[in-house]
Amino acid sequence: MTVLYERDKKALNPFNTKGLRAFYPEIIRTVSAISANSMKVVFSQAPVDTAKVVFTVLNGTAPVTVAGTWNEAMTEATLTKSSNFVAGTFTVNVNDNNSDLGTKSVTITEQKVAKIDITSTKLGVTM
Repeated sequence: MTVLYERDKKALNPFNTKGLRAFYPEIIRTVSAISANSMKVVFSQAPVDTAKVVFTVLNGTAPVTVAGTWNEAMTEATLTKSSNFVAGTFTVNVNDNNSDLGTKSVTITEQKVAKIDITSTKLGVTM
């Protein structure tokens, strides 16, 4: 993982081991909706320790409870909600052991029905 030092103004989030102020750059590449109840967070590199990664998802200022699972390479996390996401803009923040790994937003819109096919000429009505 690349470490940037204080003089680097692009640097984010202090992590200090020897009294030096060092920073880790944002490693979140994208956040996207992949189904009605899940989103995918793609990282440019695997976090140092995925067991310490905490995902904070907000819909505006309201927290959203999600469960995260990692791919084998530990470069993608799928965040799943127990019910469908409502339409809105969601902010996903990722922290690793008190270091901010980045924040991205994703806008979720209501799913629209593209086409309805009626495949029968009989109407099934029971009384």
